[in-house]
Amino acid sequence: MSGGWGRRSIQLAHFDYTRPGAYFVTICAYHRLDLFGSVEGGRVALWPVGEVVREEWLRTAIIRPEVGLDEFVIMPDHIHGIIVIRERFAGHSSTSVGAHRDGPLRRKPKSLGSIVSGFKGAVTRRARQMGGDPELRIWQRNYYDRIIRREAELNAVRRYIRTNPERWKNLD
Repeated sequence: MSGGWGRRSIQLAHFDYTRPGAYFVTICAYHRLDLFGSVEGGRVALWPVGEVVREEWLRTAIIRPEVGLDEFVIMPDHIHGIIVIRERFAGHSSTSVGAHRDGPLRRKPKSLGSIVSGFKGAVTRRARQMGGDPELRIWQRNYYDRIIRREAELNAVRRYIRTNPERWKNLD
């Protein structure tokens, strides 16, 4: 949104993101900087912050029982992953909660937005502790998502994620 009036969600306006299903997410590093690692010979070599991203991504499913994780890849400047919201936890609470920090967005508990926000916050806290910089920025605002509706689409997204490092082109 222009004019400094706030942020606008890039999610579907009337879709319930607590619904069970698979969601393909892309979360980008701040200013698309290579913060997480490098690609060498079609394989990702994670740097210390990239290792934190990997650990916190995997931890997401441990601390959030409503979440399952599928294929994922951490690239130098972003992460692609499939988050699965499980049936028995979906819609557990439909009450909107206050925005994180000063943003106007509202996130439902156990929604895709709250899951991604928790992940990003955990990575940021740990990276700030590692670097000793309480102002360190790790992530761009928001994230991109796509609702996966069919098995063929799920398989195509998995293939895309798995082969992402092979398609990486260094511009150096």
